Amino acid sequence: MSKPYIVSYDLDNPGQKYNELKKIIDAHSIHWCRYLDSTFLIRTNDSADDILQALKAVIDSNDCVFIANISNTDYSGWLIDKQWDYIRNNILY
Repeated sequence: MSKPYIVSYDLDNPGQKYNELKKIIDAHSIHWCRYLDSTFLIRTNDSADDILQALKAVIDSNDCVFIANISNTDYSGWLIDKQWDYIRNNILY
């Protein structure tokens, strides 16, 4: 069964592989959205470690990545209604 995750990253050096990182996240996601810079919300069948192992192909040792399973019952934020609708219908269902 798929689960919702937050994937947040900080690629420290200029010229990092942002497009490649996005492609890997896309490949490991059933649904994803990116309403904040350097943060994705995804729904996937993979574990957090599976996602990290895939991302290691495009990140350097000085980059930072945080991946965590998120609750679909306790969340809050400041987004427009269209964004919340997408998240509730595709990520946190």
